Amino acid sequence: MPTFALVSEGITDQIILEQIIHQFLADRFDNDLDINPLQPLRDATDTAIAAPHGGWELVLEFCEERVMDALSANDYVVIHLDTDQGDHPNFGLHLICQGGDRPYDELVADAIKIIAARVGGQVYAAHVDRLLFAISVHTMESWLLLYFLDRNEPKNSLSRLNRELTRQNKSPLVKEAAHYKRIAGKIKRKRLSALNGTNTSLGMFLERLSAI
Repeated sequence: MPTFALVSEGITDQIILEQIIHQFLADRFDNDLDINPLQPLRDATDTAIAAPHGGWELVLEFCEERVMDALSANDYVVIHLDTDQGDHPNFGLHLICQGGDRPYDELVADAIKIIAARVGGQVYAAHVDRLLFAISVHTMESWLLLYFLDRNEPKNSLSRLNRELTRQNKSPLVKEAAHYKRIAGKIKRKRLSALNGTNTSLGMFLERLSAI
């Protein structure tokens, strides 16, 4: 049974990533895979109402200080980062080039370089085949907007998604674990397979998963 450590910005991100990984890989492993959320940690109290948010700072801190522990206890380590705060000096990911938005593949590649630097060159080189990077351009809600509405519009994705839900007389998505569990339950392998390898940050993550 393969085990996956999950390091993400927040619990709502964890919920979506768990569903994506399970749906995309379950058939390959006869539903016998184990996903272990490590950052941020959660327990029964977390899943009831609010969704604690770790943030990109804590993800990078985890990569610098605790990634070897995760690698020692798991077959793979999934590391998630949103790119929306990339321009922050402590993040160091340039989102704009010559007045325009940078391509998805460049943002993903540079975000991985930032993570690799925090992990450390020797550790990264030794374990790169076991590190899976879920870089969402620009947020996890961008992946949801793409998955459910086939709209690859990474800016203000939660607002765009909620406008469409409202138009359909459906409840808006709220940053709470219970809301994300409901929407995650609608994520299925067939649709994910159609997005695998597409020129989107979600497609790039799925392509990496398919290489396992």
